[in-house]
Amino acid sequence: MTPPVNENKQERFRALQEKFARGLQANIEEMASLWQSVLLQSCDSSLGDALRRVVHGISGSAGTFGYAAISATVRRIEYLLYQCATEGKDPSVIRAQVDALIQEIEQLMPNGPDVVAVAPARIESQPNRSRLVYLIEDDFMLAEELSRQLEVFNWEIQCFGSAVEAIGALRKFIPAAIVVDIGMPEGELAGAKAIQQFLTSKLDTHLPSVFISSRYDWQARLAAARAGADIYLRKPFDGSELAAALLRLTEPEDEPYRILIVDDNEMLADHYASVLAGAGMQTWVLNDPVGLLAAIENYSPELVLMDVHMPGCSGMEAASVIRQDLDLIGLPIVYLSTEVEKANQTAAMRRGADDFLIKPISDQDLIVSVSTRATRFRGLASVMNRDSMTKLLNHSAIKNRLDSEYALATRSKQPLTFAMIDIDHFKKVNDSYGHPVGDRVIRSLSQLLKQRLRKYDVIGRYGGEEFAVILPNTTADQAKEVLNALREQFTHIVFRTQSDFTCSFSVGVAAVDDTNTVDEMIANADKALYASKAQGRNMVSVYVAAESID
Repeated sequence: MTPPVNENKQERFRALQEKFARGLQANIEEMASLWQSVLLQSCDSSLGDALRRVVHGISGSAGTFGYAAISATVRRIEYLLYQCATEGKDPSVIRAQVDALIQEIEQLMPNGPDVVAVAPARIESQPNRSRLVYLIEDDFMLAEELSRQLEVFNWEIQCFGSAVEAIGALRKFIPAAIVVDIGMPEGELAGAKAIQQFLTSKLDTHLPSVFISSRYDWQARLAAARAGADIYLRKPFDGSELAAALLRLTEPEDEPYRILIVDDNEMLADHYASVLAGAGMQTWVLNDPVGLLAAIENYSPELVLMDVHMPGCSGMEAASVIRQDLDLIGLPIVYLSTEVEKANQTAAMRRGADDFLIKPISDQDLIVSVSTRATRFRGLASVMNRDSMTKLLNHSAIKNRLDSEYALATRSKQPLTFAMIDIDHFKKVNDSYGHPVGDRVIRSLSQLLKQRLRKYDVIGRYGGEEFAVILPNTTADQAKEVLNALREQFTHIVFRTQSDFTCSFSVGVAAVDDTNTVDEMIANADKALYASKAQGRNMVSVYVAAESID
């Protein structure tokens, strides 16, 4: 049986703590030896630099792994060495103080950790990942139609003709969400009142809910609000609108934050990675800043968490290198250091950092500081890189992602396909029903793509009624099969207006092995799309090199 995730994290943390404890004695002995050598020379010599690095490493990591008293004592040594170096004092001036502190540390060592340090548990609650939705609707025909529409978007629907039936089912199993018609045979607001009573008296967690009604008056809206409605939809509405509401409530669009950790202390960096991963973030560790630019290019981090004091290249120097690239001006850089002098923190911030965290830092403070900065960065990036209507990547962003995926696929010799999708006769939709209805069609297709494609597939709005999809680790034949299924599902979505209608789309697919450049891949997909249109639309065509289109 696989142990729980948090149990694995506890075991991993204990292993790191034991590894640190085994090395701590050697680090303290090295510190004492270097101190004696420095006394024979100068605090600003190469030996002084080596001593300060060892001291910095101990003071920054000891507290993290439960040695709070040792961390505080070593920090006092670090401050004395800093004063010695900056003020040009002879080491003998602080000899008595440092000797006494080293002796104090040696006396503390046999006591072991003095703080019970535990690995962080995942701090956010886990959403219900099932696809089951309870639909409470007494109009049988409407319930059947909504069920059919929602199934296109990969929802599993269970219908109930009354609130009493639904509540009986809710007592046995809580679905991902509920859709409730306010009016029921028992009364005009019976649906809302019954659900309100159940949710407030029987359920101790929030259940995502969408309330639907042909009414839009204050009393109906208030009844829905009192019942805990998250979203209110007025009839008539499209199945795609309801699907979008359910997606918004049950599946946050945000992917895990991508965090790059740069610290020459391997154990400490590993611990930070474990803490942030436990909070749902994706992390990479780099112990040598020499590989920083390559890591940024490969991983596209949303924040760099970096130690200030590293051998060969300081964090401030590394930040300066990052800021030389205009594309990385906005990338958040957060320093980690034992530095407590405000003047030095300010100087470090001027070299390109966004925040300064003092070691040792609690797990909770680390999570909050990193997630707050990453959230702001993502919000700004979203404004710049996302289409405002669909929230998909915009034209420039999808091309940039294709550049990255193309480079990865060619380097790793993995399959990759790129597809261009165009809604058929879209101008006729706008001319016949108006642009607001056309916008609904565009949003519906974006929802279908997000719901049906894999999490790591990349979707963008290429412009107007055109969409682009990047399918990593996917051959052209596999892409054709997937997109054909999507094409068929899209034709089943009914758009309700003065006269109901459906739409279709055409697709062109190109594979990485038929191209030499990204631009050529895009051009080939466009040629395949043109072939689909030329052959009558509502089909998927695959580009074949030096031949006609499949």
